[in-house]
This record gives sequence, C-alpha cells and structure tokens, in this order.
Amino acid sequence: MSRCIRSSLCVKSLIDSCRSEVPDNKRQLLMGETTHLERYLVAYPQPLWQSEIALAGEEPAALIARYRRLLKAAETHSTRLQRAQWALKLARLLLHGSLGLAYEMPSLGSIGAVNHGNGQADIICTPQNRHEEVLLLLLIVSAVKPSALLLYDLLPLATLRWPALRPLLAAQLQCALPHAGSDGQAYHFWQQHALSLLMAGQWAAALRQLQELMQLDPHQALPFLLAARLCYQSLEQPQLGLNYALQALQLGHARAQLYVGLGQQCLGRNAEALATLEAAVRADDCDHLSEYYLARQHALLQQPEELLALLLSGGTRRVEALCVVKDALAEYPDDLQLLRLQVQLELRSEEPSTALVTAHRMLSVWQRVQSEDAQAPLNIWLLLAEIYLELDNAEEALHCIKEAESETTRFSSLSQSAAVLLMRGRWHLYASECVKARRWLNDALALNPKSAQALRFLAETQLRLQMPQLAEQLLQRALQLDGNCPELWFSLALAKQALGENSASVACLVRSLELQPLHPVLPFTELPLVFE
Repeated sequence: MSRCIRSSLCVKSLIDSCRSEVPDNKRQLLMGETTHLERYLVAYPQPLWQSEIALAGEEPAALIARYRRLLKAAETHSTRLQRAQWALKLARLLLHGSLGLAYEMPSLGSIGAVNHGNGQADIICTPQNRHEEVLLLLLIVSAVKPSALLLYDLLPLATLRWPALRPLLAAQLQCALPHAGSDGQAYHFWQQHALSLLMAGQWAAALRQLQELMQLDPHQALPFLLAARLCYQSLEQPQLGLNYALQALQLGHARAQLYVGLGQQCLGRNAEALATLEAAVRADDCDHLSEYYLARQHALLQQPEELLALLLSGGTRRVEALCVVKDALAEYPDDLQLLRLQVQLELRSEEPSTALVTAHRMLSVWQRVQSEDAQAPLNIWLLLAEIYLELDNAEEALHCIKEAESETTRFSSLSQSAAVLLMRGRWHLYASECVKARRWLNDALALNPKSAQALRFLAETQLRLQMPQLAEQLLQRALQLDGNCPELWFSLALAKQALGENSASVACLVRSLELQPLHPVLPFTELPLVFE
C-alpha cells in the first residue's frame, strides 16, 4: 500500500516501528522478524480494536498517539480495511478534534526502513505538520478503500488551503465514481466531484457534472444554482445560466430569485432585471447580495445612488473619488479592483506617469498574493499597455500586449482574448497602420460582437480610411449596446461631420457633452459578479 501512495504523490509517509512503545512485559510478542498488526492487537486488545471505546475514554492527544502506534505497525492483508478505518478516524481527529492543541510530529525514534521480512525495505519519512499528516492518511485510505464516503468529505477540507492540490482532489473523486453505486451515496459522490472540478477551475467539466446531478435528482435546487453561477461567472453563457436559475426558481429556492435577476441583468433586460431584483430585496431585506445587484442595476440605468467612488467619478468629482479609493486601499491594500479604479482615475485627473506607478504596484501585488482570478495578470498587462500609449511609448506598449497574449493560453475566455486583439488593433491605430488595425479589430469583433469599444475604434479606423458611411453604421451599432457612452457620441459627431451632416453632428456633440459629467471612469458593467 505504501508503494501506491509513493507512486500517486510524493508526500510524507506515516510508517514507523513500534517496538520501543510497547511495555516490557509484552515486548516478547514483537521480537520476530516483522511487527504484524495482529501481534500488536494482542498486546493492546479491546480498547484499541474498538475505536469507539477508545474515543470514549481518551483525551484527543492520547487517542492520536494510540492511532499512530497502530498505523506504524506492519500490516497484513486481513487488517487493511480496519487500518483504513483507523486512518480515517485519525484524519478526522486531526482536522476537528485536535483544534487548539499544539501539533506534535510522529515519533522519530525508530525512523528508517521498515523491513518486511523478505529482504525488501521501504524508505520512509515523517510528516512535518498536521496538514501533511492528514493528507497522507487520506491518500492511504483512497488506495485501500476508495468507496469510503467519509474520505471524500475530509479530502476537500485537507486540500482547501493548497490550490495546487485541487486537481489531485478532482482526480481522486473521479477514481471513486465507479464505486458510487446508485443510491443516495452516489449523489453525494457526484456532487463532491462537481465541487472539486469547480475548485480546480475545470469549468466545462464541472458543468457536465452538474448536469448529471440534475438528472440524478431533479428536485434539488443546488446544482441548478451552481450551474447558473458557473455560466454567469466563468463560461460567459448568461442565457444558459438564466435557464438554470429559472428551473431553480420553480423548485422554490429563495436565492433563485436573485440569480434570475442577475441573468436578466447580464443579458441587458434592464426593466425585467430591476423588477426581479426589487422582488428579491422584498423577499429578504437582509440579503446583501440582493442589495448589491439592485444598486448595480440602478447604476446601469443611470441611477447610481449607492456606488460612491464611481458615482463621484461620474459627476466630475474625480479628485474626491480618488480620495475615496485611497481610503479604501488603506484598509484593503491588496484589492486589485480598487487599484484598477485608482489607475483609471489617475489617468484622467493626474499625469499618466502616476497611473503607471500604480499599475506596476498592481502587478507586484498580484505576484505577491497570487490572486485566484486567472484573468488578473492579463488585465494588468492590458492596462499597462493603455498607459504606455497615453505616454507615447509604443515600444513598451507592444511589449505589454505580447505579455497579455501569452496569458491568453492559460484560459479560454473569449471576451478576454477579444480584449487582447482590441488592444493590438489600438496599437496599430496609434502607429497609423490603419489596414492592420482594421484586421485586428475585426478579429476582436468576431470573438466578441457586443464590444462597443471595438466598434468604436473600428469606426475611427474607417474614418481614417475615408469611409465615413461605414463608420457611421458601426457607431450606430455601438450606441445600441451602450447608448450612454460620451466617446461614442463624439465619434458619431465626427462621422456625421465627414458626411456633411453638420446639424446632426452638432446634435451628437451636444449629447456627448450632456453625458460626459455622468459617465464614470469605468463602466458600471465592470463591477464584479460576486456570490459570497
């Protein structure tokens, strides 16, 4: 069994000789070539064989020591399942029952090689902390008894603090599925596997697993809600997510009302989303998520009552908005969203060089904290490229764009890949390479047809190529997506002027000036989707 563990993961082994821990009057039983578990049980009969009796009569520290002595003994085939039960109970005790106790490593007195009596020996070592020992015990159990239900309740707790081990958890649960059976235990196995795939960032596989759960028990609302969240947050399929949320709502789950409103918000159905989110707030006026998304909806409808920093930035009070962001960063110095907002405010209210310093701070923060957001480094590189273009440093901007392109290989987000293509097109437009810019911007639109900014820059490119009619058509499409963007109205004014429609151009320019004081430095759609 120890060879199975070494082949699956190089973690610490928990095997040790136990002769020195046996009383002198019973040491003769253990003087053979090997130390078998049956002989150890003769030395310590009933209390050790029945762990429930030991649990009732032992303190946690003493019980941990007894379990360790048992598991150090060399095993036989007949005792493997019982040892697996003890390993599970020891793991659970280390996770839950020993909280507040200082961790003591297993005894090192006889650490070396365990001789099996046939001339072969296993090289062993010892775990260095509580978490290594728990993980080792659970891997041992998974090799001996992969159908143990408790194992797959403890494994997520043991691997939660190490993101690098989440694929291991998903793989272990994948191996356990053939042992799941067809009863309620099967549903639990499939649910744990789906959650492990979510933790590992395997979005498409997680969605397929959640769909299996829906078929196993169509009366459970949780898989529908998890699938809706996955579609909204990671898969960029809001319509599919809304369908799942509606099915959860039919099952009567209270949180489903919020998920329905969020789906309608993502699809741009503002009137429906407002009514649904107001109903969610009325149903539970203490739900902070309902309040958040209702405020977000009011902001999208140009009613930003609650979003202080963006509200100030949209009211030409950007210095005050910058003060608000800096105060927030004093309390949350590693928040990448706040740092990004600070960069955008500095770009518009101070010198771009100040924004460049903040953007480099963002990059160092990400490198230090290693945010779980896989798209964070890409967004930072794109932001740096935008700043360098403002500073007329095209060479550094191109370097940042190439760094962002290298990040796109790590995930399959179409919108973020489109953002890289958009920035590449903007760079060529800055360099007056309009034909190349048009090609890159068309590629960006092919990936994300609802990008108003891609339409805007493509229209500017067409204007430079002396195609004002095509530019006007593109800007009309963009305004259907974001009718409150002053830059779009300004570009449309230029297109109308190129077409000789001076009165229409003036009207568009007036509309742009009206919207400018209300427009924040970042669109309200940049407010993140949160579920906690």
